[in-house]
Amino acid sequence: SARFTIYSYQGGAHGLTYYKCFNFSVQRAEQLKLSDLLYLKQKKELQVLNKLLVKYFENPDQCFSEMPSITPDFEFFSYQNDSFIFSFSDNSLGDYVCGTAEIKIPLWELKQNGLLRL
Repeated sequence: SARFTIYSYQGGAHGLTYYKCFNFSVQRAEQLKLSDLLYLKQKKELQVLNKLLVKYFENPDQCFSEMPSITPDFEFFSYQNDSFIFSFSDNSLGDYVCGTAEIKIPLWELKQNGLLRL
């Protein structure tokens, strides 16, 4: 996995920070989707993953006004040796001033909940 932080400025009061994530299988010679790495075919599996996102969501100043949730086609994730990192850009979970949000879910937690395909 490779994750790039991108800052884009288009002439307003401030720019926008977002992420571009690439998850690639050398063995299969193709880019991986979230559903290639996690079981997300059933509605229940996606609900479990969204509950884990809320569990590991850090919002110490209560700046973010929205709780994180994703759909099976979510692209802003990266796979690490011990976890998955889900990235949310400015304005996606709250006001711009809150900044970006990164939610790190340990592999053992995904495996324990029957989501890990690896």
